[in-house]
Amino acid sequence: MERHFEDKHSRSYGATSMCFDCCRLNNIAIARHDMGFYRLMLQNIRNSETALSHEVDPVIHKLSEIDLKLVLETIWQISSAISGRQDLYDLKFVRWDKNRPWSPWNCILLTRQEATVHLRLLNRKIYSEALTTRIEMNHQRARDIFAERLSKPQSAPTICKSRPSGTAIIETPCSI
Repeated sequence: MERHFEDKHSRSYGATSMCFDCCRLNNIAIARHDMGFYRLMLQNIRNSETALSHEVDPVIHKLSEIDLKLVLETIWQISSAISGRQDLYDLKFVRWDKNRPWSPWNCILLTRQEATVHLRLLNRKIYSEALTTRIEMNHQRARDIFAERLSKPQSAPTICKSRPSGTAIIETPCSI
């Protein structure tokens, strides 16, 4: 069972790793990272998906702000797939394949202007083979990261192997 780990670097203690659930619990109890931007971005994705089709894939409703942050930072490195721009407030997720619902493995991060052009394209073959390959690699990485979390039952407590006791976290996971 493979889990996603975030590296936390400390000058005095060296590098340590925390599993995804421990990072989430740390945010709730100690660190308090503002997730407002990711909440707004996730709501915009849900609204655009609802407008595009009457049937919305349940994956989009299982995603949390933390999951979207993971997709944005880990998979897409907070930069447009085409231009490489990193203006967080100008970036937008859209479907890669317009005929399939949005998911972490069917999306592309673009600037708003690039997204408008991308959604008007009739054929993705206009993109270079190198860009298409890089996007498909990002999609495979998303599948790998989210595969275990999608199959995990929503109400089951999470066992954290990085905790010394290996005990279950009392709280049930809110993300996929």
